[in-house]
Amino acid sequence: MRKLSRYKLLYFAVLPLAFIAVGTLGSQVRGRIDLTTGQLYTISPPARERLLDLDEPVSISYFLSPRLESYSAEPERIREYLEEFAATSPLVELRVLDASEPEHRDTALELGLQPQQLTDNDSESQSLISVFSGVVVQAADESRRVLPFVLDSEEFEYELISSWDEMVAERTPEIVVMSGNDELELRSAYQNALLRLSERFTVRLLEQGDELPLTADMLFLFGNKDLRTVTVLQIEDFLAAGGGVMLSVEGVHVQLDDELSARELNRSDLDLLLERYGVRVSRELVVDRYHMLVPLAGAGGNPESFVSYPHWIELLSRNAAPGHALTEAVTGLDLFWPSRIEPVGDAPSELNLTQLYTTSYEGRVMDSPFATNPALGDDIYDRVWREGGDRIGVVMTLSGRFPPAPGATAELTTERGRLLLVGGGYTFSDFLELGEDPMRNLRFLTAAGHWLASEEDLLALLGRSSRDLRLTGIASSNVRAAVVNLAQWVNIVAIPVAVLLFGAVRIIRRRRFKGVDAASL
Repeated sequence: MRKLSRYKLLYFAVLPLAFIAVGTLGSQVRGRIDLTTGQLYTISPPARERLLDLDEPVSISYFLSPRLESYSAEPERIREYLEEFAATSPLVELRVLDASEPEHRDTALELGLQPQQLTDNDSESQSLISVFSGVVVQAADESRRVLPFVLDSEEFEYELISSWDEMVAERTPEIVVMSGNDELELRSAYQNALLRLSERFTVRLLEQGDELPLTADMLFLFGNKDLRTVTVLQIEDFLAAGGGVMLSVEGVHVQLDDELSARELNRSDLDLLLERYGVRVSRELVVDRYHMLVPLAGAGGNPESFVSYPHWIELLSRNAAPGHALTEAVTGLDLFWPSRIEPVGDAPSELNLTQLYTTSYEGRVMDSPFATNPALGDDIYDRVWREGGDRIGVVMTLSGRFPPAPGATAELTTERGRLLLVGGGYTFSDFLELGEDPMRNLRFLTAAGHWLASEEDLLALLGRSSRDLRLTGIASSNVRAAVVNLAQWVNIVAIPVAVLLFGAVRIIRRRRFKGVDAASL
């Protein structure tokens, strides 16, 4: 018994001393360990490269309302990142300014920072207060870039470095946007997409037939139902000259009427051009057993129920080409009424084709007559599900030297262009706001712009914050059901039994120890 007491005395004496020693050492040694996926709170190599290239001073001002820090931990994380960012280069000066002070508040408003409204829970009247969390980056030549309001530490480095590049280059890549569907006007049907693109790029809207500006870096074309020959020729010349083009294409068009009637599109000049590149857009609709739910309207227009809709496909990381810069930067993509995009014939030798996304291994194709109305029930898909499933390509990239138009000068082939083909004419329209993550397609659109502009380093930064952490990695319904059953069995049976066994073993050991202790006395 004396021996046991001696050990206890030593234990209780050493333990506090150990805590004191660790605390003292921790107060003297500054630093932290970043255990997040993608090292979100550590200066990335692209950011360090920009800091090492600095030859003139740069000032960073972070206007922060102290009241905001009591509501969220994000401002503290952003401040810690900025402190580490500034410590990397002696040419970077960081100022953290209290935006609640009238002088700093007025300066923030003059610089274009945008305060946000926050409910003041401390007051009895539940009043609204304005809070700031904005960043201003200013170079020695007085040029500046403003982040009006930041409260997402995971995307902050991407936003900061994007603005940094704009300030240094004094221009942003320019995107020309057109609609290839006369029924969808850009400003009304693609409002969210245009707003998202304008955050990182210079966006110019053109009608088909308008001349492409010489300053354009990329061409985004939404839909191809009413694509004209002059636009196809512009696409051909633009790619041959080394430009970047994104096309959301369809082989079957679904009319947005009460019946959702669908029809095959006639072969067009775009089909001929794509086949020259070794790609074909099929006249079939792609469906997948791993799909989304759509609301069915009830009385008064309110959703009555949600039904499965195999035409609405959710593409996740498991559907993506591994290692591709674009797929590594996003969590996935939602497609509505997609068509198959597949290689055909022999592609030009200087073009690289990559099947960027496919369906799950339970994908199918539906040919005419097309069943697209969810109100008709699941029986309309019986003829499709009877066929064997397979991974079906719905997104493809092409990169390299695109062949010029017949009769064009050979000098055009010296440039390397990029082409992104996305199945589904409605993919980036506001029509897809009903998904589980409405921002997923918009993030993909931003990443597509960076990839087409060959900005791989910004893609890498975007990918650090675009991690799909949802437990949706099992596409097979049978396997998913088995995993759910296993998880229930582990939680309901295995873990409680293990706890009971552990307790029983502890009780038995204690009784034995007390018996030995009593015998020694």
